[in-house]
Amino acid sequence: MSNQKRVQAGIPSGGQFSVMPRGESDISLDAGSADAAGTAEDQQVAPVVGAGLEPIAAAQARRELPAGSRVQVVYLNGQTPTDLPNPDVRTVIKQNAYEMVSAGPDGTRTARGSHLSWSGNKAERDIAGNIVISGPEGTPIVAYLPLDQNSAGDPDVEVRVPAVADLRDAKTSTDGSRLVDLAQNRLELVRATVASNPAASANELNHLVRERVESVSVAAALNPNTPSDCLAGALPNGGMDLHRVIAASPNADERTLGILIQSDDMSVGETAAANPNASRETLTALVERGTNPHLLAAVGRNLNAGDDNLTALANHDNHWVRRSVSLNERTPSPALDHLSGDVDADTRAFVARNSNTSAATLHHLAGDEREHVRKMVAENPRIRPETAQRLANDGGRSVRSGIAHNAATPAASVVTLLEDGDPFVRGAAASNPNLPEDRIRLASADESHLLRCGAASNPSCPQDVLEIMATADDISARHARTNLARRAGVS
Repeated sequence: MSNQKRVQAGIPSGGQFSVMPRGESDISLDAGSADAAGTAEDQQVAPVVGAGLEPIAAAQARRELPAGSRVQVVYLNGQTPTDLPNPDVRTVIKQNAYEMVSAGPDGTRTARGSHLSWSGNKAERDIAGNIVISGPEGTPIVAYLPLDQNSAGDPDVEVRVPAVADLRDAKTSTDGSRLVDLAQNRLELVRATVASNPAASANELNHLVRERVESVSVAAALNPNTPSDCLAGALPNGGMDLHRVIAASPNADERTLGILIQSDDMSVGETAAANPNASRETLTALVERGTNPHLLAAVGRNLNAGDDNLTALANHDNHWVRRSVSLNERTPSPALDHLSGDVDADTRAFVARNSNTSAATLHHLAGDEREHVRKMVAENPRIRPETAQRLANDGGRSVRSGIAHNAATPAASVVTLLEDGDPFVRGAAASNPNLPEDRIRLASADESHLLRCGAASNPSCPQDVLEIMATADDISARHARTNLARRAGVS
């Protein structure tokens, strides 16, 4: 708290009302109250923002915050930048009908000026003469506390702006009756925040998801506790953004998704077709009709599309459809074997990355003409030792780096890669958990920072090596400290 001796500026005192700038406030007391005066002089009271707010015109706010005046800035939206000082004292360096610019001292984040646009924003003044600025819909943004030229401000500002308390409670409250009240709040942001609160009841979520204000309805649709029947009930009056969110929701049921798949908005239909909750019958009907490649590609991504549908789509003439099937971790191995010979290189690359691809198919793809396909093979944990050895001698650096990182690569191949002519490959090999301990120790002391960083991040790096590396004066120390923290169970 500030060391200034004062009472709150603007608080009625002895029949008078002060609107002096914050700092040393005038004290007016009844006659014969000398003792009370002494008490008030010694009392230190934290400044209050938001008591008795009354609307004022933006022009009046500009007159009360003229260029050259000093102010303390208090953010009210809960998103105060962490690199601002407290108290955040600035000087108004520009004031006109369009904007206000306030600047902090040299060396602070706002030294070059922070801009407040007057367009659409609303102003209020509290009984202490502080100016509170809210957005067009009434959500508080920031407060400006006028200061005299000698005041250093006060770090202990008490905020009593009602909307700020509403926003805080909307986010954190678990009190059902309080959330019921806040769900009817005049501020859109408060209602949307309630809609995101996991403690909101199904009844309130049902009300909020049907709001015509889409920021509120979308927030409710995103709430994992919103039941499927509430999502279904929101469809008739919802816009495309709401429909898109419902289409992706894990709570959306088969019937709702069946409706959304037929949406005129392609992104809504695709999202619904990719939702695992979509019925197998609906997806099969889309595959059999086969008229829309965008929807078919979405079916190809669906984890519950079924072997028959995925196998059929693996033979589709559209490469986007085949790519989606090659990415699907539920695509049966025979279909992936077929796609490994696709004319489209990206389809082959996705097959090479797929965890369901057989080891035999991966070995075949290790000889692909395209480097990015071989790189995907090198990173796949299902490769055989002979495939790893083959790729360890590949001419592509990205391929050798991939196999050097892969925990499925045998120790002998990792040791070979530790002697690679490319420092990035050697650094990747140094990070491989299959690297023998003696080689990790050598890598930890190598002149190349890439090898030292690799050793420091290696899960198999000896504890004593990590403890020494953690004290080093280079980038490898950060990797060593992270590794140690992970072992200690510290995130």
